[in-house]
Amino acid sequence: MPCRTKPRIRQSPKLPASQRRAELLAAAAELFFQQGYRNTTTEQIARRAGVTKGALYFHFRTKETLLVELVREMTRSWLEPLEVELPMGCTPGEFIRRVEGCNRRWARPDWHFLDFWTQALAIPRIKAHLNRSFRKALAIFVERVSPQFGRTAAERRRLGIHCLCLLHGLMIRKVLDSSLVNVNAQLALLDELVDGLARRNRQPRVRPARSLVR
Repeated sequence: MPCRTKPRIRQSPKLPASQRRAELLAAAAELFFQQGYRNTTTEQIARRAGVTKGALYFHFRTKETLLVELVREMTRSWLEPLEVELPMGCTPGEFIRRVEGCNRRWARPDWHFLDFWTQALAIPRIKAHLNRSFRKALAIFVERVSPQFGRTAAERRRLGIHCLCLLHGLMIRKVLDSSLVNVNAQLALLDELVDGLARRNRQPRVRPARSLVR
């Protein structure tokens, strides 16, 4: 019987290293989100990107390294615009809308969002990276959000934790049941709630009178 050989990969043209890495990350993202990290092989990623496995390993030593870099790219895609574009004195709603808008590219209907993160969070260095990213986002919130929503850094930090966790919960619930969650409506409600907080903070704080009884 004739020997059956695997079909040869049709190589894409030679590209700068940064562009090739970007193409490999894009191919990995599609496969990881569509069929899961564990079910995806480096051969499939290379084939999707139009390169050999050797070329893939030239840029990324392991499949896990590729996943870690993908998660870093995902966090950079929303953290960097916050640092560069978010004005001082913004509202909590403006902050959250920036984060939500930048994350839309990672929430395609045909991608298994929760499966991806369940598998990614099993890797300790990804979990550590996400915790660092959350703290960095929180520091930006404290620095940029107007003091009318929290007179002290500690107050704005507590509000920032609440707002970011609210957004994360909405994103997860939208994946589970998109008919239940209207992100714009929920963020409009957030605006109403924090406006009430700002009105309360504008009122002078009355210190309790000291007791004359000893």
